[in-house]
Amino acid sequence: MDPHYEDLWAFENIEESSPDICLGKTKKWLKIPENIQLLLTILSVFLGVSIGLLIRYSISEISSRTIILVGFPGEILMSMLKMLIIPLVISTLIAGMANLGGKAGGKVGACTLTYYITTTFSAVILGIVLVTSIRPGYSGIKKERGSGALSKAPKVGTLDAILDLFRNIFPPNIVQACTQQVSSRYVTKSKTEVINSENVTTYTEVLETKMVDSTNILGLITF
Repeated sequence: MDPHYEDLWAFENIEESSPDICLGKTKKWLKIPENIQLLLTILSVFLGVSIGLLIRYSISEISSRTIILVGFPGEILMSMLKMLIIPLVISTLIAGMANLGGKAGGKVGACTLTYYITTTFSAVILGIVLVTSIRPGYSGIKKERGSGALSKAPKVGTLDAILDLFRNIFPPNIVQACTQQVSSRYVTKSKTEVINSENVTTYTEVLETKMVDSTNILGLITF
């Protein structure tokens, strides 16, 4: 066979077999469970966004009951994920430390704790800056700014957030740390006094430290 025609024949065979090769690779890719999970996750995201936009722009008034029913599957999913956090973190740390030596385990533990403290501290600072500056998620801020009725209550400062961070590092109750963590908030206290035969009520902002429902991962890792 002429070399020219032989090369042309080989090129045509490659072109004909290219779809088969792609189809075979796709089938092999879909046989891996992790790839199927990734594909379903991406499709679920697009499906959720599409349904949300469709409901928002097709229905003029959405009742609170409808919103609850639409968000119910997501609420169940988030509860399931939160349920797995503590067993997953604790078992992973125990298994990892058991496979390491004393010195190596100490170094890994110190690096893990330092990394978690750094990222948590950065998240706290970023959250304070964003909440103080733009108040995300609050739709009535434009009206309040225009009317001058924007609340002037003091916000939790950086120092308070740092103190909460160290309080969560050393929880007083390790069992309580599985479901709650320390959080400081300003609350309004009222005090009524009688002045010149008149009741005068004064309001003051007081910083209170309370336990809120959220897993204290930092305290569990430290423990």
